[in-house]
Amino acid sequence: MRSVLNPAHLRAAMPTDVAVRTPVEQSLQQLETASVQRQQALAQSQQQDMDNRVRENMSMRMT
Repeated sequence: MRSVLNPAHLRAAMPTDVAVRTPVEQSLQQLETASVQRQQALAQSQQQDMDNRVRENMSMRMT
């Protein structure tokens, strides 16, 4: 959870010569791919949290 609160993990690093040679379209595609992956990871984490809460509630009702 700490990495979500720390914006430093969002920074990208790339050698300048690579950045200059990389077409803008390719950079934008990589950015989009990273964004989708981050959104999927967040959704999965939220689903796991929800599943854990449901399990906890069910176990509390059974006791």
